[in-house]
Amino acid sequence: MHPSEDLFAKIKLLIADVDGVMTSGDICITDEGKEIKTFNVQDGFGIRLLLVNKIDFAVITSRSCQAVDLRMKYLGVKHVFQGAKDKLPVFKSLLNDLKIEAHEVAYIGDDWPDLPVLCQVGLPIAVANAVPEVKARALYTTDCVGGAGAVREVVMHILRAKNLYESALANFIYSKEK
Repeated sequence: MHPSEDLFAKIKLLIADVDGVMTSGDICITDEGKEIKTFNVQDGFGIRLLLVNKIDFAVITSRSCQAVDLRMKYLGVKHVFQGAKDKLPVFKSLLNDLKIEAHEVAYIGDDWPDLPVLCQVGLPIAVANAVPEVKARALYTTDCVGGAGAVREVVMHILRAKNLYESALANFIYSKEK
């Protein structure tokens, strides 16, 4: 199912879960007990495109990992919430801090812990490999699986709906000619 472009155009904040959305969901732990995550570079570039175009991005995840802090810091993401076993209070606090309404938010999730927030936002989104209960409540399901471009896919929809896509692309096509 694909929601109207109007829903994407209203988005002022995109929130994503981490494991299963920004990563494949695999958890790799070294013999030393360090957790390793891999992030998709195109997702990261999409997040940067959002931020450059004055659209906020946040992560809310129930797990905690230094790799998430490092990756989000590198991308310039200011709203990083780890260890959120109950994501709804974090979500409500973030809305209050940013002074935006729930209908102006898109949330990308993949599993049951995402449902409380998914049921509150204006644009609930499931990644292609989300569990059926999440897909059933999503207005949009990505073609890409989590960790393989799903975030970038959503970003492109938002930029197109807000008529920002062509100017963002032009900055790269014509940057060598300037």
